[in-house]
Amino acid sequence: MGGAAPAGSAELSAPGDDKNGPPRARLAFRVGIVGHRPNRLPTDPAQLAMLRRTLHTILDTVRETLRATSNELDAALYSGEQPLLRAISPLAEGSDRIFAEEALALGYALCCPMPFVQEEFEKDFAPPAALEVDSLAHFHKLLDQARSGAGLTKFEMDGERAQAPDAYGAAGRAVLNQTDLLVVIWDGGEPAGQGGTVHSLHEALRFHVPTIWINAHKPDAWHLLHTRSDLELALGPATETQPEHRPLSDAVAAIVRAEFRLPPHAPHEIASHAPDYFAERRPVHNYGFVWKMFRNRLADRKWTFPVISVADFEAQIRKEWSVASDGGEAPSPVADWINARLRVHFAWADGLADFYADAHRSAFISSYLLAALAVLTALLPLALGLGQNYFVEIASGLSELGILALILRLRYRAHRFHWRERWTDYRLLAELIRELRFLVPLGGGKPLPRIPAHLAVYGDPARTWMYWHVRAIAREIGIPEARVTPDYMRDCVNFLGRVVGDEQSGQRGFHIVSERRSRILGERLHLWVRELLLLTVVGVVLRLSLGPLSLATPVPIQLLNGVLLSASAVLPALGAALEGINNQGEFIRVAKRSAAMASGFAKYGTRIVALESGPPPRLSQVIPLSSTIADAMVAEVVDWRAVFIDRPLQ
Repeated sequence: MGGAAPAGSAELSAPGDDKNGPPRARLAFRVGIVGHRPNRLPTDPAQLAMLRRTLHTILDTVRETLRATSNELDAALYSGEQPLLRAISPLAEGSDRIFAEEALALGYALCCPMPFVQEEFEKDFAPPAALEVDSLAHFHKLLDQARSGAGLTKFEMDGERAQAPDAYGAAGRAVLNQTDLLVVIWDGGEPAGQGGTVHSLHEALRFHVPTIWINAHKPDAWHLLHTRSDLELALGPATETQPEHRPLSDAVAAIVRAEFRLPPHAPHEIASHAPDYFAERRPVHNYGFVWKMFRNRLADRKWTFPVISVADFEAQIRKEWSVASDGGEAPSPVADWINARLRVHFAWADGLADFYADAHRSAFISSYLLAALAVLTALLPLALGLGQNYFVEIASGLSELGILALILRLRYRAHRFHWRERWTDYRLLAELIRELRFLVPLGGGKPLPRIPAHLAVYGDPARTWMYWHVRAIAREIGIPEARVTPDYMRDCVNFLGRVVGDEQSGQRGFHIVSERRSRILGERLHLWVRELLLLTVVGVVLRLSLGPLSLATPVPIQLLNGVLLSASAVLPALGAALEGINNQGEFIRVAKRSAAMASGFAKYGTRIVALESGPPPRLSQVIPLSSTIADAMVAEVVDWRAVFIDRPLQ
């Protein structure tokens, strides 16, 4: 049941795409920029040259560090493709363009989030708004250079000129969403307005984006910032003349390696790890069919035959994650773009999670029922009046030993192959990928698992290999080449609506079905336990009433007494087995959680319908809603994972 190589035992194959195993992300790194326009940058050519050298050092160190990682152990967890370097810059005058020039010269691809559609954004580079000579020509030259070089991605947002600060702030958030290392060129002075350099700096620290602050007037003075406390220390007395003592290249290399490498394992972490995931192979057979047969019979009142063959994981989700190349009804451009990049990643995580869920659940259901069967096997000779037959006793004893050996084998395999751990980890991975599916087309986002304090004992999911892998996927795919028009936003809202779903589909439909099945399972198992207890009482009373008759020798009376005696032991054992299954499966708790999630998704669906039926939706309306939905989904799966981490097979 659930055959797979034991965790930690399989060796990884050489880097590269393996069609028989989970896909690996391409090694990628993104450096973003926020900074002043020319009016707050140095006018001295020597100072400007120093600023360029500092930016060149940062970008070149990232490139060389990424190249050097191909010889490190963790490189086997990425695909064998050439590492991808992206510079994230809106190409505003001043800092953005100096940074972009240095990045393009080093072979970076350019990702350019624009606060407005390009024609509106270009008004910033025409007199009298422009601060550079031939500013618009410079802008076009950088775009052309990127397009003819490593690549260009333009993400033209739907900001309005009347709310320009909000538009610039939205573009700054898109930069942060696409950034692994943020470079901030700031003179240490007051912010020029909402949505500018200082605002983006504080947003970066709030979301724990590693940040290098370069003093605009002293470009050799830089500070590495991770938190607001770091910023407060950097703004302390005399810091303008006291840059960090270690070389800038060392600080940058440490950030790149920290992003690239797997998070360290805490001593209490469960056994599933990234090498085990990438060493998985698609199972041909699934012998964990007991769970679905049990569930379908009790919850759906259906008898189902066991299905042991495992279909291709991508084929199982092709309808929900369709792409244009599949044929049939063409998905929207938004769905086609994101599904084509995420489907294979989700398919493997989701398929393996289901496979190990079946194995774990089938194991504990089988173990509890086999324990009751062992009691029946031991008492069956007595019930049949054959307790004095030596051969019958031997057969009964051997049968009982065989059943106990099977229980121990199930427990051994469950622990050795870490069925429960793989199930919960792969499910978290799949759900994080699912959230990328609707966050990325809106400019990206970090499905960061924020956990309440009472769950911290189970470890921080943001420091797990699952979150590390999701970030690697997000770094590789970036954001789409898009102009955020009303049609684009309608596609995004419709796509989000399909993810949320209705009573028969999407996340809402899933939780409605899960609530119904789990509630029925919990209630019926509890009812059966009470009925078995009542039958046991009846059996004991009947056996006591036969007490005087059992002194006689008629065979029927002796047989009835034996049957009642056996039932008095077997029925409580069966009741205990059913109660154990109920507790192990946490059916009532799962039902309550699914009911709450279904209710939440119904409310999200109402908000989506309002967006679809009203004026053309805007990014400023859809991004907060999508972030709220992602937060709710992450919180639910993190809490669910904590529940089942505490439910090993006993």
